[in-house]
Amino acid sequence: MYTLYYSPGTCAIATQVILFELGQEVKIVDRAHVSDFSEITPVKAVPVLVDGERTLTEGAAIILYLLAKHQNSLLPTQGFERQEAIQNLMFANATMHPAYSRLFFIAANIDDEVVK
Repeated sequence: MYTLYYSPGTCAIATQVILFELGQEVKIVDRAHVSDFSEITPVKAVPVLVDGERTLTEGAAIILYLLAKHQNSLLPTQGFERQEAIQNLMFANATMHPAYSRLFFIAANIDDEVVK
């Protein structure tokens, strides 16, 4: 069984989705409930995936690890199609995620209440 550390509203949800799609058992832990998260990862960022004695960080790297480890149809096994899928994953991680995360932060912190 895996252990996945996350924070609400972060990209760690992508790792949860992959684990679910792969049918893997996972214990999901909010990093806010860990007394000293820096013992798990000195960077203190999520997601963090623990697989036995291995601790993995960085969402895209974790997803690639999981897709390589478990049989699936989500990532082609060879050829240009595989490279294209990896390219799309890296684009989503490096370009789309930072842009959209700003929108999610703004939306979560705007109060639409009209003050009279």
